[in-house]
Amino acid sequence: MRWILIVLSALILVACTTPEQERRKKLKADRAARAKQKASSGEGGAERPAQPKPKPRPLSDTIQLQVRDADLATEVLPLFEQEVGVSIRWSGPPKSITLSMQSPIAWQEALDMLKQFCDARTLSEVEGTITLAPRQKKKLPSAR
Repeated sequence: MRWILIVLSALILVACTTPEQERRKKLKADRAARAKQKASSGEGGAERPAQPKPKPRPLSDTIQLQVRDADLATEVLPLFEQEVGVSIRWSGPPKSITLSMQSPIAWQEALDMLKQFCDARTLSEVEGTITLAPRQKKKLPSAR
């Protein structure tokens, strides 16, 4: 009889520890998953490679500008980013511009108009940022 009680006690003990062991395994797996997530988000010590920024979605399709003797790089182009969510940079010398639009127009048309007035061209479009630069003057061949 004593032998049966010992065996039953052992079985009960095993049955009680199995869920505890399962709980410990789950906690360990959860900690490992959190550590992996932390490392991939850059919070841990490991650095992950830089990923390109997603191209920003325009906030609005149209823009209406009214500026007078405003600096292109520091006043006008930041208005584009504020109004339509498109990041535009100027890589030329400082340039002042006066522009008055009577009604909203598509921001692409406004940008084309701006490039025409400033005699500029699109230098690059990288990771959602448009870079403008002055047009290069064509040299005429010299007559000899």
